[in-house]
Amino acid sequence: ARLADTPIDYEALSESGAMMGSGGLVVLDRHGARLLVLDDGGKPAGTGARKGMEPGLMRFPSALARLAGGRYVVADEGNARAQIFRRTDRSATR
Repeated sequence: ARLADTPIDYEALSESGAMMGSGGLVVLDRHGARLLVLDDGGKPAGTGARKGMEPGLMRFPSALARLAGGRYVVADEGNARAQIFRRTDRSATR
């Protein structure tokens, strides 16, 4: 199923790897090793954190949690670290 077809409720969002914040969704794409930002209508609004080994990049992201102040922490098993990203208007940046 497409993410756009996912119901906006806690269980469905948790199963899909998405976190709801003000102004849309931040989605952890485990297979693409990236963060996606969707607008209130579920349409792509930006991206952040792509695949790689350098700081700010991810190899095998496994969990996403929302922190205060528009920040998100991602557990990255492939790089054996956790990284904190902040939400901007159209992306999630380190």
